Amino acid sequence: MIYQYLFVLVAGLVAVLIQTTLASYIFHDSLLPDFLFVMVVLLGFFKNSPHGAAMALLLGALEDMFTGQILGLYMCTRISVYFVATRLSRRFSPNNPPGQLIFALGLGVFDKFLIFGLLFLFSPNWGTVSLLMLSLEVIINALFTPLFYPLFSWFPGLLEPGLERERG
Repeated sequence: MIYQYLFVLVAGLVAVLIQTTLASYIFHDSLLPDFLFVMVVLLGFFKNSPHGAAMALLLGALEDMFTGQILGLYMCTRISVYFVATRLSRRFSPNNPPGQLIFALGLGVFDKFLIFGLLFLFSPNWGTVSLLMLSLEVIINALFTPLFYPLFSWFPGLLEPGLERERG
């Protein structure tokens, strides 16, 4: 189990490094993919346990350390995204790339709504944001979700296949 935490931590650090260097160079700082969000979505889909929640919290803390915004903002939003993704994965199947893409789009909208709601409440001068740029960022993050799945499924036991679905 400790190896799974180490893998998530190292993968999170690599994701932050790529996000802040290579991705900011490619997208010219105007539109950055959020690889840690993608990792949390995948954990929510396939790591249906308290360990998955702890890993999502760890990724949120990692993002908080590197963004310099309100401490705890991403810990709160990432654990919320994790729980919503977990709930959705029990009800619907995110096992195929189109399903992952659709769920990641919805979770991306939820994530942005939550982030800006918390910023509005706790940081009155957070500035203005373009709705077009937010929409493009949500779409880019959703497109990366099915691409990250093979990387995560490579690590044994990290993504648990065949989760039991609720009937209803």
